Amino acid sequence: MRRDVGIFVALTLLAAACTSGSHDTAPATDVGAVSESSRTSESEPVPYEIPVELEFTATLVGGEPFDGTSVAGQDVLFWFWTPT
Repeated sequence: MRRDVGIFVALTLLAAACTSGSHDTAPATDVGAVSESSRTSESEPVPYEIPVELEFTATLVGGEPFDGTSVAGQDVLFWFWTPT
């Protein structure tokens, strides 16, 4: 067991020695402040096309209707499950 630990430590040190030790020393550039006109407002609608896959309606388990197009433009995970 002690020998295995020694081999592991030696291989770890060898791997660390093989890495590049150089760092990027280029000076950072100043990008300036973002102007008010370049910012986007959350109230502005984002133009996107509704995928065909989202053009459906369904009834949720609680009985409420669900329109697939209501989640267009968002990250969504659908879990299709049928209670028995």
